Amino acid sequence: MTFLERLDPRKIPLSINPEDHISVFRDRILQYILLGSCVFGLITLLTNLSVPISRGLWSIVIAYSTAYLLMVLITLLRSLALPVRTSFFLLVLYMLSLSSFFDAGLSGGGRVFLLTFVAFAAILLGARQGWYAAIASILTLIIFGWLMSANIIPQPPVSVMANSIKFDQWISETTDFLVLVVAVTSAIIVLTAGLQKTITTQVGLSNELTKERNALEQNVKDRVSEIQQRAAQLETAGQIARDISKLSNLDDLLSNAVNLIRDRFGFYHAGIFLLDEQHEFAVLRSATGDAGRAMIESHHRLRVGEVGIVGYVVAQGKPRLTLDVGEDPVHFRNPNLPLTKSEVALPLIASDQIIGALDVQSDKANAFTEEDVKILQTITDQLAVAVEKTRLVEKLQQSVDELESSYQVFTQKSWRAHLKASHRNYNYRYRQSKIDERVTDSPETIAAFDSQKLIISSSIDQPDEEKEFVIVALPIKLRNQVLGVVDVRFEGKTIPSDVVPMLETITERLALALENARLVEEIQNRAERERMIGDISAKIRSSADVDKVLRIAAEELGRSLGIPEVLVQLRTTSNQAANGPVEV
Repeated sequence: MTFLERLDPRKIPLSINPEDHISVFRDRILQYILLGSCVFGLITLLTNLSVPISRGLWSIVIAYSTAYLLMVLITLLRSLALPVRTSFFLLVLYMLSLSSFFDAGLSGGGRVFLLTFVAFAAILLGARQGWYAAIASILTLIIFGWLMSANIIPQPPVSVMANSIKFDQWISETTDFLVLVVAVTSAIIVLTAGLQKTITTQVGLSNELTKERNALEQNVKDRVSEIQQRAAQLETAGQIARDISKLSNLDDLLSNAVNLIRDRFGFYHAGIFLLDEQHEFAVLRSATGDAGRAMIESHHRLRVGEVGIVGYVVAQGKPRLTLDVGEDPVHFRNPNLPLTKSEVALPLIASDQIIGALDVQSDKANAFTEEDVKILQTITDQLAVAVEKTRLVEKLQQSVDELESSYQVFTQKSWRAHLKASHRNYNYRYRQSKIDERVTDSPETIAAFDSQKLIISSSIDQPDEEKEFVIVALPIKLRNQVLGVVDVRFEGKTIPSDVVPMLETITERLALALENARLVEEIQNRAERERMIGDISAKIRSSADVDKVLRIAAEELGRSLGIPEVLVQLRTTSNQAANGPVEV
C-alpha cells in the first residue's frame, strides 16, 4: 500500500478485517478526524503557541507539540490495531483537556476537550467505553478543581478568570458538564447502537443477497451445464440418425453409436447386444474401450432371461434401470468392467420383434436421470430401425447377387446356344476400307478374353511387324460375361488419353446392342416356329379322317422342318406294339 493509500480513509488497512463492517466504519471515521486534526491542528498550533513561547511557558508548548506529533503519528501508522490508534487519539484529547485546565482553568477549552473525549470514546470504542470515559471526565474535572482550589497545583493567571479557583464554581460547572456529558453520551450511544444495528442488518441482508445471488448463479451454471449436456445428447441422437442414413455396414454403425454414447454422455461403458438366430443368447456385437474389445474377441454373450440385466431386458422387452448395481440381484458382475456402479439396458425392438439391447454403464451411483433414459430410448429405437434396415439391405443384396449370378449363367448359356445354333464364328476385321471375315486370334485378343481385362501393348515387342503401332484389346462384357473382344490398332508409339475411355464406352454399348440383336433374333425364331406350328396345326385339323390326318402330319413335318424322314406311329397296347409299328 502506497503512502497516499495509507492516508485515504476509503482504503481498508491490513490490520482490519474487511468483513468486520463496524470496525471498517470506525476506522474510516477515525482517519477522517485524524486528517482534519492534522491539518487544522497545525494551523492552531502555529497561531496559538506564540503567546506561551513569549511568556516562557514551555510546558504548554511541549504538551501541544507532543499532542500534535502523536496525532500525526497515529494518522500515518494505520497498520496499528484500531483500539491502539483510538486510545492514542483519546489520550491526546485528554492531554489537551488537562493542558487547557492548567493554562486557563474553567475558562479554557478543557471541558470541550473532555466532552470531545467522551463523545469519540463512545463512537470509536463503544457504549461501555463511552460511559467509562464520561466517568473519568467527571472525576477529572472534580479532582482538578479541588486540587487547584487547594493550591496543590499551579493556579491560572488572575487575568484569565479569577473565580476559576473557587471550588464551588468547579462543582457548579461540573454539574452542568455532567448533564451535558450524559446527554451527549446517551445520544451518541443510542445513535451508535442504532447505526451498528442498521449496519449489522444491512450486512446480513447483503450476505443473504450474496448467498442468493451465488446460489442463483450456481443454479444458472448448473442449468446451463445441464442444457449443454442435453444438447450434446440430442446432437448425439442426431449424429446417430445421420450415420444410419449414410452407413450401410452394420458393424461400423454400431461402433460409431456406442462410442458417441460413451463420449457425449460421459458414461463408463456402452455396448450393443444382438440376439442369435435361435434367440437363446444375446451376443455382444459392439462395445467401447479395451474392455469391450476383449469381450468381443472372447465372444461374450448372455443367456436370454437368465444372465444379467441385458438377459432380462431381451426376455421381457422392457427397459431396466439400476441406480445401484450392488442392490440389484439381476445384475451380472462383469470382471472386465469392475468400476460399474449403475446400469441401464433398453431393448432393441423392430417390427414388434426383440432383436437385441443397448447396455450403458456408469462408474457413478445414481448416474442416470429420466432425461438420459428418454434420450437413450430414442437412440435405441433408431438403432433398432437401423439394424433391421441393414439386415434387409443385406438380404436384398444377397438376392441381387444371386439374381446377378443367375443372369450371368443365363447370359452365358444363351450365347453359347446362339453361337452353336448359328453354326458359324463371328470374326470381322476392318482394314484398308474393307471388311475381312478371315481373322486369326492375336495374342492380345486371347489375353483380353482370358483375363477379361483391357490389354494395351506395342508392336515394338513383335519383331515380325514392319510398322510401329499400339494395340488396344477390349473384352466385350455383358453381365460380367465376356462375349468377345474388340482389337484396335493405332499407328505410332502412343495414343491420345481420351481414346481408351471412348473405346470402353463403345464396347459397353456394343455388348448391349449384341444382346438386343440376339433377343430380336430369338423372338423372330420363336415367331416363325409359332407360325409354322399354326400352319401345320391348321392343315392337320382340315381333315377328319385318321389316316389322312397322319399322312398330312408326316408330310408337313418333313417339308417344314426339312427332315428327310419322318415316322408317325399309332399304338393301342403294348402287345400290339410287339408286332411292330404301323408305317404310313
